[in-house]
Amino acid sequence: DNIKTLLTAGNDTDQFTDTSFASLTGVTVSDETLDGSDLADAIDQANSATGDTSVVFTISAATTIEGSEENFTALLTDDGNNQIDIDDQNISVSGTISVDNANLLDLATTGTITASIDTDETVTELKTLTGTTHAYTIVIAAGDATSSSASDLNTINEKTTEAVDLTNVTALASSSLSDLGTLATAIGNSEFDNATGLTTIAVSDGTVEADALAARIDSFDTIAGVGETTAMTLASGATINVSSSEIAEMLADETANRLTITDQNITVDSGTISVDNANLLDATTTGTVTASITTTETVDELTTLTAGSNAYTIVIAGGDATGSTAAEFTTINAATSVAIDASAVTGLTSDTASNI
Repeated sequence: DNIKTLLTAGNDTDQFTDTSFASLTGVTVSDETLDGSDLADAIDQANSATGDTSVVFTISAATTIEGSEENFTALLTDDGNNQIDIDDQNISVSGTISVDNANLLDLATTGTITASIDTDETVTELKTLTGTTHAYTIVIAAGDATSSSASDLNTINEKTTEAVDLTNVTALASSSLSDLGTLATAIGNSEFDNATGLTTIAVSDGTVEADALAARIDSFDTIAGVGETTAMTLASGATINVSSSEIAEMLADETANRLTITDQNITVDSGTISVDNANLLDATTTGTVTASITTTETVDELTTLTAGSNAYTIVIAGGDATGSTAAEFTTINAATSVAIDASAVTGLTSDTASNI
């Protein structure tokens, strides 16, 4: 402030002659906390006194420079003119700052930048923030309420030590379960604020493990709060790998509108399933259900399998070795694209010649 006051007076011919300070080449600034506005004004006055940008200002003590975006824009120009060296000072910006200017400050100093990023910056622009140790206050804009993925938000989270505000975010676009897991953990660690508005999430994986899917559904329901649910949708034609013990939970999630299954393929990759559960899976998707039917199911029960293109592995039980008709086996065969194991069958009961 003293330097600015002197040089301002030096440019006033009522106080100093017009050649005063014209030969000035260097100024040492001793402030421990430096006012960016005063520094920028002092450099402007020095330039007026000398008629050029030759005066070098040396920061001897300051560890922090405070000022507005406008002040730092001016100081960055001065830094480019080699009139000042912003090197390792911490930067504290009053008001808000653009992503581009934040990145210019990051390039200029190895210190920590504390600033609020303009709230109209897009997610695409926010992802270009450089540095990982700065204390940026970031609010995801309403314009990105439904178009951002978990990966996008995770990337932005890595750019700041402050919690990212998700007040405006109501849905997540196509996201992998892995990225959703990272996001859920970060939200749980208070690295994001106001995440309770999420209502729908699109899962992008081509192959989905049911246990991982259930875990993500539970984690985001917890984030949404008591009595709230977050609906998950799946990529068209994706394959869900589910064990027989996980089917009930998966179908319950769908019934509760926590999960939408439409045309996904379902593969029961562990254990066997009953005819009733096979029919429930068939009713929930137009995709292919691949599963092994429990081998104790009777022919009478097997004939109730919904006909279609599902890939059921079916073994006729020994209890039906002689009691079934050809028509019954034909009905069962229509329910699966996989060859039926009828090795236990030793005889057919009365039926028409055409059926046999």
